[in-house]
Amino acid sequence: MKRKTLSITLKQSTRLSAVCFIAFTALLVINRGLLEAAVLILSYIVHEAFHLIAAFMLGINIKGASSALYGVSMVYNRADLKAGTSALLFLAGPFGNIAFAVGIYLASTVQYVPNAEFFVFYNISLAMLNMIPAYPLDAARAIEAVLRIWLSSLKAIKIVCTISYMSCTVLFCYGSYMFLYRTDNFLLLMLAAFLYMSSVAEYSAAEMDTLAKIAQEASGICSLQR
Repeated sequence: MKRKTLSITLKQSTRLSAVCFIAFTALLVINRGLLEAAVLILSYIVHEAFHLIAAFMLGINIKGASSALYGVSMVYNRADLKAGTSALLFLAGPFGNIAFAVGIYLASTVQYVPNAEFFVFYNISLAMLNMIPAYPLDAARAIEAVLRIWLSSLKAIKIVCTISYMSCTVLFCYGSYMFLYRTDNFLLLMLAAFLYMSSVAEYSAAEMDTLAKIAQEASGICSLQR
């Protein structure tokens, strides 16, 4: 029963990510046009390409992937990875976007690059987005991986969730200010809500996973005593 609850929670989180990604892309097409939407999608591809390159170089076996607001969520066995390896995997995407943006900018100073400003803007924006310390973004995953060196999985996730809630609060306050006084764009408010719900789901999943492991260990002890 516990495993079923965990599965539903993760499935709902994935569906929410897909809905947010589709909604964000549709709003971008309406407000900015197909060209910028295409550049954004290419920036996502660059982001995930660097994750995959890092996974290949680090010898990580990627078992699957699913679409998400922040890119593509990769499925692999975290237990097989060291903390430093996991952190490098998560940070490869944002740093890849920054490297790509710098490359495009430098190339545009030598010769004309069509829509160079869009490539630079969206790659830097995607990198900055993923450096927000909130689940399910790369920065939060990297911090969790480092904390796992000294703490249990549940304690590490609890600390990162606390940081996530603080980040969501700051983002929501800033988004409210921008919406009320500067612009009618509510995307920051949507992002804050999405990150908060994802953080809640992350901690709930970690709790259920921990309880399942405890129950399994208790069952094994009872079997040995018999």
